[in-house]
Amino acid sequence: MSVPAVPTQVLHKVQLLLCKAPGAPGGQFESALRAAALAIAAAGQQVALALALPPQVMGLSTQGASGSGLPAIDAVLEVSDSVAAPFSGLAAQFAGIGARLTGLLDQSNSCVLAGTEHIVMPGEGPVILFCPLRRRETLGRREFQDYWLYVHAEFGRFPGNRYRQYHCDEAATRTAGALTGIAAGDFDGLAIAYFNDVGHLAKTLASPDISKDAYADEQRFIAHSRSQFLPFARVDQR
Repeated sequence: MSVPAVPTQVLHKVQLLLCKAPGAPGGQFESALRAAALAIAAAGQQVALALALPPQVMGLSTQGASGSGLPAIDAVLEVSDSVAAPFSGLAAQFAGIGARLTGLLDQSNSCVLAGTEHIVMPGEGPVILFCPLRRRETLGRREFQDYWLYVHAEFGRFPGNRYRQYHCDEAATRTAGALTGIAAGDFDGLAIAYFNDVGHLAKTLASPDISKDAYADEQRFIAHSRSQFLPFARVDQR
């Protein structure tokens, strides 16, 4: 496929998709992640933490029904920098975190990812939609990522939207897994969108441009049964 150049800001990112261990105290799990994020931020690194919201806040979302049988993700912890920053250096910010969260973390369902984030539409917000995506089996990872960025991204290019695509790198993800002690994930990428509040999120997902047109195009490259669309609330680092 011949693809045009798409002007986007690009970052390197290492991201932890974390599931709380069954029976682990929720407050203790959250406190441990807040402490980890604060320590990284204090060292001058760009870090972000988000905690899961109830799926119901998405309203009657077509995409929200995706991956209904997959394990719920309770928190997302990530560190990012310019593309000059090596993935190993970013992953080192989380070195050994899997062992430090023993008893709090469901290791069998948590994972780490590393890759390149394309900021298609800049801006952030307190409510975040994280969409860990797996490709259709007929596509290679590069085919999936090219179609997503150079074709499907147009559905996210509208005024006021804040939208990013995080393209996972297999080799960098394996390195991150070895450094963090958390299993390397097999997602091909994550769509990330920011909203003012849960009402803004639900309204956007219910719009025909997203629930019908974008969803129809997603059938070309996303395996919805193995992907997720998940609402989160950002946690301030203070």
